[in-house]
Amino acid sequence: MPAWVLSFLFCGLLAGFDAAGAGAEPLPPLPEPVDPKGVYVSLGAGASWPQPVQYDDDQLGPLLPIKGTVLADPGFAADVGLGYDFGRWRTELSYVHRQATITSSTWTVGPYPLTAAVADPMVSSNSVFASLYADLPLNSRWVPYVGAGLGYTVIHSAATTISLRSGSQSFGGGSNGMLGYQAKAGISFRASPRTDLFSEVVFQGAPARSSDSLERGALASWGLRLGCRLRFGAVRAAAAATP
Repeated sequence: MPAWVLSFLFCGLLAGFDAAGAGAEPLPPLPEPVDPKGVYVSLGAGASWPQPVQYDDDQLGPLLPIKGTVLADPGFAADVGLGYDFGRWRTELSYVHRQATITSSTWTVGPYPLTAAVADPMVSSNSVFASLYADLPLNSRWVPYVGAGLGYTVIHSAATTISLRSGSQSFGGGSNGMLGYQAKAGISFRASPRTDLFSEVVFQGAPARSSDSLERGALASWGLRLGCRLRFGAVRAAAAATP
């Protein structure tokens, strides 16, 4: 069973135990939900769709530009966050792990095709983001939201070797750190006073980068995640409302 499915099932169990467990307060009748303000933790997992990455190298001059395109299969992404809900606005510090497999690497020098080889097709990244979210309440358990964040991303990959006849050159590989950014749009369901279930669309990327004569285009990845938030502030609010 995929890891994102297990994650969502785990979140559902948390919501069920919270709503039906001994001593737990059920969600109050709408339109008077429990105040969500306070600290929360978030867990999400799902699929990631890396976009093609473009490379350009002019070391052989303008008549023989070296160009490459790297493609990767859809991969896996997971994140865990610690946040604070102010009511309509939320702030969150999150750690995100993504991984995918390179499926093709196409290169040319001028009109001539090059042979490309990657020692290990697996590529992964680890990111830390500081994000701001806006919740858009509908006076119900369903709460749409949007958000964006900036942070730092470290990409781990193997070197690529390109060759033409008897000549060859290797580049890239290892661990490379850079600025990262993300944007999200999703919808939450208030399953219980302290548990939200959510589904969200995610865009993550990093700006273009140059190294000597090699220029790499911007990195971009789309994702779809399911997850849950466990609210500690809501627990206190529910307890305070108990006669």
